[in-house]
Amino acid sequence: MSEETKNKPPLYSVRTNDEVMTDVAVLVERTGLSQKDLFSAMVTQFKSNLLASNETEQTEDMQQLRYHLSHAESIFTNMIQKVRDLKNGYAESIDQEKQLHQSVIAQVERGRQQA
Repeated sequence: MSEETKNKPPLYSVRTNDEVMTDVAVLVERTGLSQKDLFSAMVTQFKSNLLASNETEQTEDMQQLRYHLSHAESIFTNMIQKVRDLKNGYAESIDQEKQLHQSVIAQVERGRQQA
């Protein structure tokens, strides 16, 4: 075996239907992950779901992990909301400035016509 063959990770492929392939393509597009990274994340998620559902007693570590993940999600959601609010505020401010600009132009035009 060559050195290059030894260092390559094993290949995994699967036959599936068009609906699943479309779902994967949508997930790849929405997440920005490569298919390889998406597959890895899905396997990790599935394993953690199995662990959580199989254990009757949740460990303190899992509870803390869920708390921190929830906290991080909350921070992220708040940041996104803040960006949306800023965007809306800037849009409103720009609209007000446009209206003010139009009224000034109209006044100047009336003054020019009167002169």
